Amino acid sequence: MRHILTIDLEEWFHVCGAEATLPSEQWDALPSRLPAVLGDLLDLLDRLAARATFFVVGYVADRYPELVLEIRERGHRIGCHGYLHQRIYDMTRDEFARDLDRSVQAIERACGVTPISYRSPEWSLRPSCLWAVSILASRGFLFDSSAVPMSLMGWRRFPHHPITVETEHGPIIEVPLSTARCGWERVPFSGGLGFRCNTEWYAHRQIRLLEERGRPAVVYVHPFDIISELPGASLPLTRRLMQRFGKKSGPARVIRLLSAFQYAPLEEVCGEGPAVDEDPAPPRDPELIAHLRRSAWRTGLGISGLTVAAGLLGAALGPVALLLPQAGLAAIYGNHLKHTLACRRKQRRVDEADLAVDLVPDPAGMLDGLPGESPDSQAGA
Repeated sequence: MRHILTIDLEEWFHVCGAEATLPSEQWDALPSRLPAVLGDLLDLLDRLAARATFFVVGYVADRYPELVLEIRERGHRIGCHGYLHQRIYDMTRDEFARDLDRSVQAIERACGVTPISYRSPEWSLRPSCLWAVSILASRGFLFDSSAVPMSLMGWRRFPHHPITVETEHGPIIEVPLSTARCGWERVPFSGGLGFRCNTEWYAHRQIRLLEERGRPAVVYVHPFDIISELPGASLPLTRRLMQRFGKKSGPARVIRLLSAFQYAPLEEVCGEGPAVDEDPAPPRDPELIAHLRRSAWRTGLGISGLTVAAGLLGAALGPVALLLPQAGLAAIYGNHLKHTLACRRKQRRVDEADLAVDLVPDPAGMLDGLPGESPDSQAGA
């Protein structure tokens, strides 16, 4: 079975929420590592016979048109990732439309291809900015991969499988990020911080479970995921965590993940080609299976050790120990929550001032009656 492989083609300094320390006006002066890293990544995909959809930032297409052309010539698909790598809910409708048009034009100049797939930076599709889906359809896009069905950084009510969203400009297929159930919440496992935080065994197992249901996983990679060092930069705590946590072991884990499954571009798996291949799955490497088992055992032992250590610490510190986890969570998520609330207030003011008729139905109504199971059903886990 073929799974969906997507690669966000962006620079290491394209970090949402870090505009104060890495403003776009300074990007040209920052050191670039993308040409060398991209060459290694393309060579890796050639060796693995894996093809992907590259979601290209328009700034990268203008700065390195030869890289985008090489990606196309090597048989990969080209998608759009915005021009300045801005979240949807950080922009008004007009700003989003201008950013989208600018990025599409940059990609067309670079490789002569008009993209039909879009992904917003940081999976930023929310109920408050569903108008973006209709704008995408009006520009001829057929696929969007901007939703993630989780609470903290996404839209929890969104289904966990591709759905067709009807707009007045025609249908568009929304392909959400793959997530797995964890208690009452859902967590990502197939790329980025979610992949680096989980064990390899867990990520591989979740993809196998999706295979058993006949559903493709959405795996996403950044070019800098295959190297362990990034240039130094002053970033907010949450941004530093998302970009750099687990970088030392990350490259080897990503390579093993790409080696273990069959992959194809999003457009072929969800649209122009069949969602499920009849080709036999590649044989599983015994060394990889042994590695995954060791990873699971080490994780179990590590959790047991942390539990014992926490118990001893609690016995030594008494009531003070109860405050430590809360303080840590507040430090990690406080900055992100503050930014998210500020963006929502900004969007609410824009919507109140906008007298135009909404281009898409009410988001709650859009989700009612969708085919498939409920977003919280066990079958969709």
